[in-house]
Amino acid sequence: MTDTESNLPWGARPGARALVMIAALAVIVVAALIAGRFAERAALASLARESDRALELIVTNLEGALARYEALPRILALDPRFDRFLQQGAPDDEAEGVNQLLLQVNQVMGALDTYLLDRTGLTVAASNWRGEKPFIGQNFSYRPYFQEAMQGRAGRFFALGTTSNRRGYYFAFPVMADGVPQGAIVVKAPVEHLESHWASGGRQVVVLDENGVVFLSSRPDWWFRALAPLDRLARLRLADTRRYGDEPIETVPVRRDEIAAIGSVWRLAGVDREGATWLARPTEMREAGWTVVLLSDTRPATAARLWAMALTALIGAGAALVTALLFERRARIRRETLAAEQARALLERRVAERTEALAQVNAQLRRTRADALRQERMAAIGQVSAGIGHELTQPLTAIHSYVQNAHGFLARGQLDKVGANLEQIDRLSSRIAEVVRHLKSIVRGDPLALAPVDAHALLQDVIEDVRSAPSDGQPRIVVVSQQGGPIVRATEIALRQVFTNLLSNALDALRGRAGGELRIVVSTGDGRAYWQFDDNGPGFGEADPESVFDAFFTTKSVDRGLGLGLAIVRTSLNRMGGSIHAARGTDGGASFRLWLPLAGDVHP
Repeated sequence: MTDTESNLPWGARPGARALVMIAALAVIVVAALIAGRFAERAALASLARESDRALELIVTNLEGALARYEALPRILALDPRFDRFLQQGAPDDEAEGVNQLLLQVNQVMGALDTYLLDRTGLTVAASNWRGEKPFIGQNFSYRPYFQEAMQGRAGRFFALGTTSNRRGYYFAFPVMADGVPQGAIVVKAPVEHLESHWASGGRQVVVLDENGVVFLSSRPDWWFRALAPLDRLARLRLADTRRYGDEPIETVPVRRDEIAAIGSVWRLAGVDREGATWLARPTEMREAGWTVVLLSDTRPATAARLWAMALTALIGAGAALVTALLFERRARIRRETLAAEQARALLERRVAERTEALAQVNAQLRRTRADALRQERMAAIGQVSAGIGHELTQPLTAIHSYVQNAHGFLARGQLDKVGANLEQIDRLSSRIAEVVRHLKSIVRGDPLALAPVDAHALLQDVIEDVRSAPSDGQPRIVVVSQQGGPIVRATEIALRQVFTNLLSNALDALRGRAGGELRIVVSTGDGRAYWQFDDNGPGFGEADPESVFDAFFTTKSVDRGLGLGLAIVRTSLNRMGGSIHAARGTDGGASFRLWLPLAGDVHP
């Protein structure tokens, strides 16, 4: 670059215009994206308000459709013929009359089925007694609506009929005699017509039960499928009540993205045949125990975002063009005054040359300071690295053991055991990441987020981990707890490292020793939990027991430890408000006593 070019305005220099254009283009793109996002959010908010109004009408219609049948079993239960029939029975001709009465009520009200159950849940009369699959003789005592009626109150339940294989909402009411339920009248209300009404109106409606299972929907492919995997307890409940018969209750592959103050957007995993996403607006039907969700197509919001982006880009391009013209005019004026600026630049260069020596000295000082900072960082990195190397030995050893076992299981075709080993490897890998984060926080001095921790369960977990590592012998580990496992105020990862270090050190000391034993006594008192670790190993020798907490103090060979474990243990306990002390055991071994504050009740 020549002197003349160096004194030109930056925008007038060769290549500068290209950079300006790139920067302007980047600004326009960012602005278009922001405008599109705001426009889409505004469109979604409007769509949410419209959906809420439509959802209110849908729920009102749904409640009205059910309310038509709600009082029917209560009224029928007042008819003395049903009480007499349940208590005394009746000849065939009178039984025919009861069945005929139920059929007439069923036809007039448009119900799916109306039937009478005795106190055991056995159907003794039904509107479909002449049908291909009559209910008479069927026992429905497993249904919740019958169980509620036998407790003297109205029963409600939605289910798939086990005999008819049709969905419906069941209303039941007890037939009382002297204040004691003798049986129940049951009316099954139809609901399938609601889906046809929703579909004809172009509505995407989904109704979920308390387990998140779709039982009503304008999308038949979602019937009897869950929006999230069901846990074992939920599946057992569904099996006990036979709510959906033998349906497998698979999961709908829906991905839900939450948008603050608007709701959630649902997308089907993979390719949706309709090529659309939906804004989901739910509402609760508390009495029925349902959640009604209206799904509204979000394509109008997407179109609003695209239009906003296009309009913003157009305005931005026009503004950029005007700015470029103004910038070019300013550059032309600047070139006309270039001669005066060159003289001033010459004077400034001479001043700069005279201060060059001082600048070099300052630069040398800065380099010296930077070198000192680098050395401090390297020292910190060395401390963290040594700590990580020490703390990761045990989980890495356990991972190695699981990998070896997995090879053996794989060779024998025991894939279930291979999977179990891989789960353990994944758990230990996660623990390694937690250990690294914990050690970094120790070096930085970050505050700990203390919370209640089940120390007994954690100790047992650590014992299992250290036992999984290969060793020359199997020392005996005895845990004596006076009052069960305490709940302490700590962090799980820090307390895990404390237990892991103490157990690993004891087992290393007992390696290859006949009759080796580690005894752990747990007790509580004065608002604290205490642990006493006693082994019958070689102990501390001539060294002071308290010196084992000094960094890099070790009696092991280099390949078996760096002497950082107990230093980290004391640091972690102090940061959690606890403490640890070492002493010689009564049988010559090592003895460690540590404590932590209790979080509350000493029993988990």
